[in-house]
Amino acid sequence: MIPIDREVYDLTTNSVACTFCSTPFSDPSSALIVKCPHNSSSAYCPARFCNRLCSTRGTRVSHTILCPARNPKARELFQFIRVNHWMALHALVQCSTRLLLSAATPNLKQPEPSLDEEWTVFNSFASLSLEHREAW
Repeated sequence: MIPIDREVYDLTTNSVACTFCSTPFSDPSSALIVKCPHNSSSAYCPARFCNRLCSTRGTRVSHTILCPARNPKARELFQFIRVNHWMALHALVQCSTRLLLSAATPNLKQPEPSLDEEWTVFNSFASLSLEHREAW
């Protein structure tokens, strides 16, 4: 059985689910689906969004940094994550990106969470020491 986080990762990287909210597309050819605005014939990005709202929010939250068309190193990172089946690294990258963008734009009036809110969420995740991981 494929773990749910890997399944969602595969759906989004294969352009059959929204990159922002992870909702699978019922009709991949729908006119509502928005492609990454940086996608071009010379720089490919598989990101697709349910609608313009998800596209706008995704770009504000993390896609700005993690877009393979804008940042070729992101492609290498995602390939490494996929080959090594390391979904925790993908989550860490997403969280770190959100923290960086929140810290870089603290005065923008937008509906996205502030740095304090993002940090609170980040700190709420469970953590295990290496000793605890070895015991499992």
